Amino acid sequence: MILFPNQICPEYKHPTRTNGDQGKQETFRCRAGKVYLYVKTKQPKVYLPEKDLQYYMTWQEIVLQ
Repeated sequence: MILFPNQICPEYKHPTRTNGDQGKQETFRCRAGKVYLYVKTKQPKVYLPEKDLQYYMTWQEIVLQ
């Protein structure tokens, strides 16, 4: 995935499979700049569009550099 400055990737998850196996896990690497990952934070450090706030349910911020 490539993210451009100020671009937001929508929240999503990989649910548990129907056979009970854990959902897909991912590894994120930041090759340049800074990426903010949000995993369930109430006070993000980046601008989130007011009209879209209802779609974000984050709790923890992880910063990749």
